[in-house]
Amino acid sequence: MLRTIRTLAIPLGMGLLALQSALADDWCTWRGPHQDGHVVVDGYFGDGPIGLELVWHQQIGAGYSGLAVSQGRLFVPYADGQDDWLAALDARSGRPLWKFRIGPMYPAHDGGHDGPLSTPVADKDRLYFLGPRGTLFVLDLATGATMWSVDLAQKYAAKTPFWGFCTTPAINDDSLFVQVSGDSKNGIVAFDKADGTVKWSQQLAATDYRSPVLAQLDGKQQLVCCSQQETCGFDPGTGEKLWTIPFVSAGEMTPVFVAGSQILLTGRAEVQLYDLPSGSERRWTAPEFRGTYGTPVFYKKHLYGFSRHALTCVDANSGQRVWRSRAPGGGKGQIVVDGHLVIFSVKGDLLVVKATSERYVERARLALSSADGYASPIFADGLIYVRDLNGKIFAVAAANRSELPTHDEEPENDFERFVASLEIVEDKEQAIAAFLAEQDSFPIVADDRLVHFVFRGSAKDVAVRGSMIAAGEEDAMRRVPGTDFFYRSYAIEPGARWEYEYVVDFDRSIRDPLHGRTSPFDGSVSELATAGWSEPRWAAQYTGQKSTGQKRGRLQPVAYDGRTAQVYLPYEYDKTEEDYKLLVVADGSGWMQEGAVLDLLDRLDQAGHLSRTIVAFPQHRGHGGSNTPTYARQIADKLVTSIDQNFRTQRQRESRSIVGKRGAAVAAVYTALRYPDVFGNCIAISYGRADTVRKRTISDLITNFQGDKPRFHIAWNRYEVWRPQSFHCRDQSRALSRLLSHHEFDVTGGERNDSANWRSWRVLLGRALVAEGE
Repeated sequence: MLRTIRTLAIPLGMGLLALQSALADDWCTWRGPHQDGHVVVDGYFGDGPIGLELVWHQQIGAGYSGLAVSQGRLFVPYADGQDDWLAALDARSGRPLWKFRIGPMYPAHDGGHDGPLSTPVADKDRLYFLGPRGTLFVLDLATGATMWSVDLAQKYAAKTPFWGFCTTPAINDDSLFVQVSGDSKNGIVAFDKADGTVKWSQQLAATDYRSPVLAQLDGKQQLVCCSQQETCGFDPGTGEKLWTIPFVSAGEMTPVFVAGSQILLTGRAEVQLYDLPSGSERRWTAPEFRGTYGTPVFYKKHLYGFSRHALTCVDANSGQRVWRSRAPGGGKGQIVVDGHLVIFSVKGDLLVVKATSERYVERARLALSSADGYASPIFADGLIYVRDLNGKIFAVAAANRSELPTHDEEPENDFERFVASLEIVEDKEQAIAAFLAEQDSFPIVADDRLVHFVFRGSAKDVAVRGSMIAAGEEDAMRRVPGTDFFYRSYAIEPGARWEYEYVVDFDRSIRDPLHGRTSPFDGSVSELATAGWSEPRWAAQYTGQKSTGQKRGRLQPVAYDGRTAQVYLPYEYDKTEEDYKLLVVADGSGWMQEGAVLDLLDRLDQAGHLSRTIVAFPQHRGHGGSNTPTYARQIADKLVTSIDQNFRTQRQRESRSIVGKRGAAVAAVYTALRYPDVFGNCIAISYGRADTVRKRTISDLITNFQGDKPRFHIAWNRYEVWRPQSFHCRDQSRALSRLLSHHEFDVTGGERNDSANWRSWRVLLGRALVAEGE
């Protein structure tokens, strides 16, 4: 639904001439009018306090594509659940003008989102767009009518990248350049803009998600293209290759031009700066701008971009880092507007940060969304446009703000009151030392519902990561000004257990120096268990030694389909002639090597919980994504048949079970549903993965299941592995349990107040086996 918030106010500090300058540029293609992440505008933010106001927002649909603005129209590719579309909106109000159907929706998979990826390109009266399935469309900019199109995948045998076609075309005079990734010499193709006639083509390795860029180098315009193997410069008129840099780049890399004659190339582990065009000589290499999809920007002798979570400033002449900041908390990209970085953070905030080499200076922040986005913000006609991963478009303007807002809140607990008291204490260090000496343990747990993580030591920046936040994320700890005391607080469920670590000065991961308890399966991280947390005796802390006592099982290899599995035989197996049940453990090597599962099985067996069961551990993985059907067939057919031939087994389906955790749990559930005549039971632990295709397949199998239904035990933790806008094992486990129950499958299990790691996974498996044996 369209929502117009207000009409546009004149931006800060602007007279009429400045306003005309600020509103002059369209944002007509990927990375702006000059493909460098800049827009030429003076005085937009002014020198006084900055405010940001939402002008309008609209729910439109899913998609990763960047946005484009031309002639008062905002162009947005999106998916509506059935089809992919390219829409034109009124840029000032968000009012829909027209929409063009690209084709059937390009569906999400492996944790992705539905919809298109390429950015529209506006040029005079036409709009150029590459659909996710490889069709290049040329539309009338005013009406959306088709002028011409070409199916690159069909005509040039262009290979579809894993996530779909993403490259954005570039335009020069009367030519349209597309990195086709086609056969023979059709790696990069120059089309006539008018009718699609091919003007020239050149060989170029696979493109993945890179886009061609036009730049002035050595006094003339060149077309620069990055591929999987190299970066090349071409004469845009003739297609002649001018130079080559062999460089294995990041798959989504866009080259950044520095000072007119240098090019910055981004790899997975580092960036490199080259002098062009004489000899393509490398000037420097630096371990910056890693772990992000965003492209750095060059501004006044410095480069700005994200190195994982940290906004980083690098001297473009030397490659030396000048500063880095934990704030704004990560982002996928940034643009330069009026000497400021405009950033859409992973927390869903729009920020304005001064582009200065001195330090991080945040001038404005506006909470826009509960989700982040992969497309960088754009700026046109005095508005900042942002797209999030929830399918929303936001238009934001700078607004007059005489003073910045303040947020004075009363401290809510003893710890907050202590921190607040430090503002007026003369000797802060002494007060902190006295407070820490009064504590019985660390982290400080208040009423079993609030945890205060504290760190004291020499550091410029400290962050915490662990069970309480998303996988791979870090939360900055707050520093009491003038001290070496850092802290961060979280709510916790009573009786919970977390694992965590500190990150000091961005790069050094350490255990909590104030807390000696570490994880038994990963001694590099600290462990917090609140009052009420416990685990069964048979899951006693693993110390690196086998369980006590003499009644230990043994392993025996078995061959199947050219592979090998290890089979655990309980102590009594060789002393009886009875037939045994079978449990197959997907991703068996992980359980054996990291999960100390043999020790667990011995303990369960000695406690009488294993109920005459042999356990098979297939050593090969290959259970993910499109490999799942093959993996399931190998397990259900080849492995089970080989075990039946070599061991005393009960042949009824009710006596056979398969178990897996996380991604392997998805494979286990698929196997049980696909081969219910083989497996009558399935144990899924921490079910979930960034794999949309398998999710849909499993949903279909459950919905349309006919015949004897297998029994399911679905078990998970309260603090599961999750990634923003991708997957959450807790939520996926809950959803699977509900779906199975809705379709009248026999479902047991549930949630445990623990964290996702080998300690908890062992307990979840053990409890499933204990329940099965009762």
